[in-house]
Amino acid sequence: MFNLNFLIILLLLLISSIGTIGLGLLMAGLTLYHKKIGGIMGFYMSAYFAVSIFLKNTMFVNLLPFYKTFGIINEIIKYNEINIGGDDILLIFLSTIPYFLLGLLIFKISEKCALKKGNLKEI
Repeated sequence: MFNLNFLIILLLLLISSIGTIGLGLLMAGLTLYHKKIGGIMGFYMSAYFAVSIFLKNTMFVNLLPFYKTFGIINEIIKYNEINIGGDDILLIFLSTIPYFLLGLLIFKISEKCALKKGNLKEI
């Protein structure tokens, strides 16, 4: 039989993955338009890692996708109880939906620009 904690953790991961998909769409849009983004990708990954490590207890880090979710999952695993407030769920949604929408918007704009420029023919 499944544990309720497992189902809550799975639900939190699914909600948070929407923001990560948005970041993936953002990088895919940049790739469509610019083709070679190796340097940008390295900078992006380094900056994301550095911010999540060095700015642990700031509000900015709580707005990154997955950061607040990992904190809640850590508490569920550590204390074996579910203490999720409405403000925690709201913060997870607030940190997830804008990243998805921004990534989708940038991907669509980059796709249109790449089609106009003819970048999609050179694969």
